[in-house]
Amino acid sequence: MECGEHGFLLSGGTYTTLDAPLATNGTDVRGINALGQIVGAYGNASGNHGFLLSGALYTTLNDPSATNGTAATGINAAGQIVGTCQNASGNHGFFFNPSNGTYTTLDDPLGTHGTFAQGG
Repeated sequence: MECGEHGFLLSGGTYTTLDAPLATNGTDVRGINALGQIVGAYGNASGNHGFLLSGALYTTLNDPSATNGTAATGINAAGQIVGTCQNASGNHGFFFNPSNGTYTTLDDPLGTHGTFAQGG
């Protein structure tokens, strides 16, 4: 992420800028579901963090196994989130279940360069 990078939502022909409140090094929007919940990542002095924007409320998402950043990349209609986190052993996909607050690591057994979970 770079300083000055802003996320946006285009709805009904109107652009709305999205900047996570704790972002000082940019906001990157990566996914939206049919309910209008938005996920992405933002950067600040402590690193990169995932976020969920639901209504007007931003929630920071930090996979507990991440030491070098978290990015949320997709969200389904149930509010379940996928993304990527980074630690000393590389990049790992994750699945976040908001109903119980748990993160599950997703690692492709053949993924020699890491796993990147994305929404569709």
